[in-house]
Amino acid sequence: FYQKFIELSENKGWAGMISRIIKEYRGKGEKGPKGQPTPNEFIRFVLDDLHKLQKNQLAVDQHWRPQYLGCPFCLLDFSVYARMEELDQDSLYFFSKSNLTSRVNYKQKLNSAHAASSTEKKFW
Repeated sequence: FYQKFIELSENKGWAGMISRIIKEYRGKGEKGPKGQPTPNEFIRFVLDDLHKLQKNQLAVDQHWRPQYLGCPFCLLDFSVYARMEELDQDSLYFFSKSNLTSRVNYKQKLNSAHAASSTEKKFW
């Protein structure tokens, strides 16, 4: 709040939003700093903005949009959870369930550093 609406209140990028907040949330006769919204006005603005989530998630400003809406992993509906310790078995399960075993060589290890002949295994 402080950086965007107090320190940068003259900034062109925030000026439009600031004047809109003051116009919509500062009642007649209410006092507040000229050209800067009060914390109360800002909170009411954010809460009203968050109500847009039900209609259109992207309409809510990214600065206060809930983080899970921007998380690429949260947007996916996972049906298989794999563990690195059991990746061979979990890969076979995934490719079998997806009917991909005939199209993918799930036994092939592309990262040679972790292949069976790896010097890492000899080291440990």
